[in-house]
Amino acid sequence: MHVFVRHCNYSPSSAHKKRDTWFTHEKCFKNLLEVFKDHSITVFFDGDPTKHFVSRYEGFTVKTYDQGGTDAKSLKGLLEYVHSLNIPGDEIIYICEDDYVHKPGSPEKILEGLSVGSDYVTLYDHPDKYFSQYMQVYGQGLDFKTQLVKGPTTHWRTTPSTTSTYACRSSTMNADYDIHIKYLDRDHHRFLELLLLHKRCLVTPLPAWSTHCEYGYLSPYVDWGDLLV
Repeated sequence: MHVFVRHCNYSPSSAHKKRDTWFTHEKCFKNLLEVFKDHSITVFFDGDPTKHFVSRYEGFTVKTYDQGGTDAKSLKGLLEYVHSLNIPGDEIIYICEDDYVHKPGSPEKILEGLSVGSDYVTLYDHPDKYFSQYMQVYGQGLDFKTQLVKGPTTHWRTTPSTTSTYACRSSTMNADYDIHIKYLDRDHHRFLELLLLHKRCLVTPLPAWSTHCEYGYLSPYVDWGDLLV
């Protein structure tokens, strides 16, 4: 598995987000290094990493990028970089943001999610899918009905969208590359187009194996702070 995590010295799109008291970006990074230690990890750094905490750790590759400055630009740079690597089509790519926590066993859960017939896997059970008005506000007329699939170790639900943290096979990423580039700062619309026009399938485990660390939007039923040291 090829893991690509984006970092920077300062993110204006993230600075305003409310966080729990247990959260730091460094704790999330240490968690990622431990959970995915048996896999290839690349830190895609927007800017100069020499004064950032990533410079104090080992066991991964650092790819610097000096044409970013925004979340959309850094994501574009990462997608272009991944595309240029020509990773064989059956290998798994995991694109990850810098404010995620993962349970131990997350790599195996990604493999399982792809094995149940999906094209994309998110380990994040986004709470917005449980808002009573979700389809009216976000669905844009989408007639989406959640399906539950029994996997070898957990249940999986189909979901219409997720953030810019997701896994897929390289062949899927290459086929959908133009759509990912099209929706750099609109992750919800990205997956709606993949679902509606390209008949892609995105699944998430129940309960979740990761969470986005924004206060009020944590995956439910897990004490995520207990996973950070």
